[in-house]
Amino acid sequence: MTMPAVVLTKQGRIALQDRPRPTLRPDQVLIEVDLCGICGSDLHASQLPQVYRGDCVLGHEFTGRVVAVGDNVADWAAGDRVAVNPNGNVDVSCVYCRSGRQNFCRQATLETALGLQADGALAPLMATFTGHLRRIPDGLGTLEAAWVEPTATALRAVEIAGDLAGRTVLVTGGGPIGQLACRLAHLRPPVQILLMEPAEQRAQLATDCTLCCLPPTRPKPAPAG
Repeated sequence: MTMPAVVLTKQGRIALQDRPRPTLRPDQVLIEVDLCGICGSDLHASQLPQVYRGDCVLGHEFTGRVVAVGDNVADWAAGDRVAVNPNGNVDVSCVYCRSGRQNFCRQATLETALGLQADGALAPLMATFTGHLRRIPDGLGTLEAAWVEPTATALRAVEIAGDLAGRTVLVTGGGPIGQLACRLAHLRPPVQILLMEPAEQRAQLATDCTLCCLPPTRPKPAPAG
């Protein structure tokens, strides 16, 4: 049987194709996808051959539910609701994993990342290793859970910035990650949050939701003569 899927082709094009339904390995689970976001990097996948592998189903910001488990999987069961860490299949033993920097693990980021080198969630079904999965709490809705992966990206940036109390925060770019960073920073809370964003609609959205403001701009010089 086949299923529709959004694929990065070997020629670097993004296309809707019929793909075989995933085959479940003993150490994997089969996920029925509920929602999947489109990351900004997906739109430029053909320009990022160092991380995006051709002939791969895209999609790494998603939520779904387990519909089948492999024979060697003990901690997951059909019906479990899941979000995802697309770089979660770490090898544990490399120098980066042993030093607590799993985000640099080659296996996790350059060999088995979901939607980049391994088939992702822009399809009805996907098979994945359990290391990619995060259990969704009962009180978290499906739509909100689909934001877990991009929110984690923004949260890491805010946490690296350290204690924000009494400080001024500058967020450059008001796309989805920038919007999330504004909201997360607002919880710290700093004295003020400045957003640099040329698109009026994005800038206004951040202002309305987080009380951040646009940075001061220099007046345009008067035309000569």
